[in-house]
Amino acid sequence: MLGIQNKKRSARRIILTILLTGLAIGSAPAAHAQTKEETLAKIITITASNLLDSAMHVRSARAADFNEHIAAINQARPLEAANLDSAHVNQNISRTLNFIEYLKQYRASGKVFINQFEDSIFILVSNYPPVREKHLIKDLGDAYMADDKAFDKYVSALSTIYSQVLDVLLFLHHTPYEVKNNAPEFRSAKDNGEYRKLVGQLDDLQKQASSAAAASRKSTAIVQKKLREFNKIESNDSSPQ
Repeated sequence: MLGIQNKKRSARRIILTILLTGLAIGSAPAAHAQTKEETLAKIITITASNLLDSAMHVRSARAADFNEHIAAINQARPLEAANLDSAHVNQNISRTLNFIEYLKQYRASGKVFINQFEDSIFILVSNYPPVREKHLIKDLGDAYMADDKAFDKYVSALSTIYSQVLDVLLFLHHTPYEVKNNAPEFRSAKDNGEYRKLVGQLDDLQKQASSAAAASRKSTAIVQKKLREFNKIESNDSSPQ
């Protein structure tokens, strides 16, 4: 499977290289006073700008979809005392299962996109003449991929949390209890101890998720800084000479 994926990525890189070469050849006669290096640099800068715009559009759409699902599961509040009756527990088992599956699919689709983005950045940097924009595109691409990795780590932490939430709900589903004083009361000390253990594990998992979220915010700030630097260079290059 890894060999097939590598072949697909190599094929995409070859196709993008051909497209860039064709653009350079087609645009060279219109350059007049520009050198071929300057012409190619402008073409790749425009291509990089379009790639980044597309990546940010995808990022925004994915973020909106992600936030919608997060809001829905937060609204369900699966472990809140008011929702610990059997009817709510059964509903929230289904909701939590669906949310865990959503996170799985979200991460999978994100990996497909980031691999395509990485291939595109690789080709742009490989074909770029040694001009000032080259390091900015590479740095921005690296920052974007690092940010994606950081957010994926946060999503993974959420997946672990809700897998634990699911374990708690399944325990409640299969264990006799009554809700008293805003907490489940079990018939045996063993069941009570098991419940407290399952819930207690959530505290550490939430701390890990909080740490991952903070790291993700930090990496996003770096991407925004790099993007401003790139846009400033692009704006200067496109201004009248």
